[in-house]
Amino acid sequence: MKRIVSWILTAVILVCCAGCTPESGGTEEPDSGIAMLVAEQISNGAVCALDTLQTAREEYEKEVEACSPLGNAGELEGRIAVFTIFASGSDYSWDFSMQEDLDQRAKCLKDLSEALAYLADQTARYGKNVEFLYDWEEDPGLAAEYSAKHPMANTAASKEIAYGLATPRQLKETYGADGVIYLFIVNTDYENTKKSHANSYEPGKAGGEATLPDLIEYVKINLRYSYDSERRDAQSSTYAHEILHLFGVPDLYEAGTLITQEYADHMQAVMSTAYYPDIMYGVVTGWSVRNHMFSEVDAYYAGLTDTCADVEKYGLGKSQHIETDQD
Repeated sequence: MKRIVSWILTAVILVCCAGCTPESGGTEEPDSGIAMLVAEQISNGAVCALDTLQTAREEYEKEVEACSPLGNAGELEGRIAVFTIFASGSDYSWDFSMQEDLDQRAKCLKDLSEALAYLADQTARYGKNVEFLYDWEEDPGLAAEYSAKHPMANTAASKEIAYGLATPRQLKETYGADGVIYLFIVNTDYENTKKSHANSYEPGKAGGEATLPDLIEYVKINLRYSYDSERRDAQSSTYAHEILHLFGVPDLYEAGTLITQEYADHMQAVMSTAYYPDIMYGVVTGWSVRNHMFSEVDAYYAGLTDTCADVEKYGLGKSQHIETDQD
């Protein structure tokens, strides 16, 4: 009976997802993996056939609300829970019975701590306060291990994995948090060629009302990789750079949805002679996050200020935080 209820709920939730998607938005298909996870949670306590349809819609809407309107990270302000996932796959793995991996995990915590302290200091410069809950040594509930049969250095099924381990709503309720950061850490070696990356929600791309899969966002830190014959390691600046993406801050080294080619060229010229690089232009190997500049453009896109001279001067896109304030 429970399996049948779960199957029905999955179908209903997928319909809910599709119902939230505009007819001509160009958005991706609803994520059946997340739908199944929501259904499983509901079926654990909802087995009355007369109530399942309404329960499914209500629970789905609560999950969407927990991530709206900017994704699970939300605003760079208030209390933010950082849920770290030590991810193993068919390509790389963790083994915490080995001292080497225990030492690496300790370094991850040190780098993350430095990155979050840096971000807290930047928010304070603009008169805002943020508190990050992240220390898995103090609270083991802020971290989990996960093992997959597929490679983990890429983006495969990461949203489903994060949501299945702890939903944004669960983490917010448990920690009294305003936002949630999912942080995957993969124990890659130098044979890996995939950089660390972030999968962030972009309101402008989703169009109309976002579905739950749209709103689930995460950072994936690949600890080592090789690029152009150079070996590189993740460091505190890597964590800060990728986490800022979740709050709407774009890369400044290339043109994109928000950044014009003219501004990317301008940044290249400026950074070629700058001693301290912009944290969103690129991290310098071996340099602490404290040796990276946090510019007015970064602050604008992070929602820390409503104005920025370069935005008007170079015709840059509008911050997602400004859009939200006006809606």
